Amino acid sequence: MTANDQQQPQRVSQRARRQRRSQQQAAPIPPSDFLTLEEAEAFSRTPISSLRGWIARSLLPAYKPGRQVLVRRTELEAFIVASRRGKSASVAA
Repeated sequence: MTANDQQQPQRVSQRARRQRRSQQQAAPIPPSDFLTLEEAEAFSRTPISSLRGWIARSLLPAYKPGRQVLVRRTELEAFIVASRRGKSASVAA
């Protein structure tokens, strides 16, 4: 037996353990109140550059718990509503 033959079974078992761990951790994540910038871009149909600009000018609150910038869905909705242009939404019937 060569050294490679002895290492191969150990690699397979480590790979199997990693796969089992990832399957156990892959439980469905409930919808979050926070959106990544990519999700906020899709939600608001606004380019990420605009979102970043609003965040930089403190017009849109953002959170950065790690590497990702997050925006609260309700705050994004409020920002969109507040930036509405045009006549009032209440139209007499």
